[in-house]
Amino acid sequence: MAALAAGKHVYCEKPLAMTFAEGQTILETAKSQGLLVGCAPDTFMGAGLQTCRQAIDTGKIGRPLAVTANLVCHGHEAWYPAPEFYYKKGAGPMMDMGPYYLTAMVSLLGPIKRTTCFAGCAFDQRIITSTSPLKGKVIDVEVLTHYAGLIEFASGVIANINMSFDVWQSNLPGLEIHGTEGSMILPDPNWFDGSVKVLRGQDMLDAVDGLPVDAAVEKFYSPEIKAMFREVPPAFPSSHNLRGLGVADMAAALTEGRQPRASGELACHVLEALTSFNFTAQEGGTYVMQSTCQRPIANFDQPAL
Repeated sequence: MAALAAGKHVYCEKPLAMTFAEGQTILETAKSQGLLVGCAPDTFMGAGLQTCRQAIDTGKIGRPLAVTANLVCHGHEAWYPAPEFYYKKGAGPMMDMGPYYLTAMVSLLGPIKRTTCFAGCAFDQRIITSTSPLKGKVIDVEVLTHYAGLIEFASGVIANINMSFDVWQSNLPGLEIHGTEGSMILPDPNWFDGSVKVLRGQDMLDAVDGLPVDAAVEKFYSPEIKAMFREVPPAFPSSHNLRGLGVADMAAALTEGRQPRASGELACHVLEALTSFNFTAQEGGTYVMQSTCQRPIANFDQPAL
């Protein structure tokens, strides 16, 4: 806000703010002064998620129907040297890691219509066990640490999202999108690259065509079928770590007279969804989104970014 008051365009770290109301104030202030606001994450602009965008836009999985998004671990105190902030207001698994997953989903599928969530906190206190000067220190946990949320997108796509610092180990997929004609395994949305794999439903049907019932059932759910996922060639070469790509795009947006891809509107919409999970976990019911946003302009045909 101080930078906007000084007449400067602003690009900031995620999340955009602590509350949706604060995010709205930031956008209103910027608009009133003719300034741009941008916000991380910008990982959806990397080759990994842009390859997913290209696959969706060209119909490789048909019409998207469902999403599962999961980031579950047992917190950071076992390996991170100074993990206290992860358990303070404004952090926790949803506000810390949720922006990557929600921004990826919105960039691929469009805006969110409504949400609901159950959430809890397994431990009121945690002990730092990582090798650091803080080893043995007791941390007070101020946030919810396990979320099981549901999302309905304006397009009708339904998603579940699990964000947790309470899970020792899991085989849950990171991020998957399922459509009318196939399924897609997405890369880690915390990074800019990673493999994208697609399975076509017709290939599954062809594999069991003509088989008797028992053999068809056995094959339909066999490792052989799961091995039918094929890696999609990347839309363009990319690096694992391009932090700052959003800043470069924002600079280009200023010269081209357009909105940046990692825009304030996108970040504020994601922020509202993030905070809605806390709201519905505590108050119950379903939260209807007040904000919306445009899907960011694809850049899978613009590797120069």
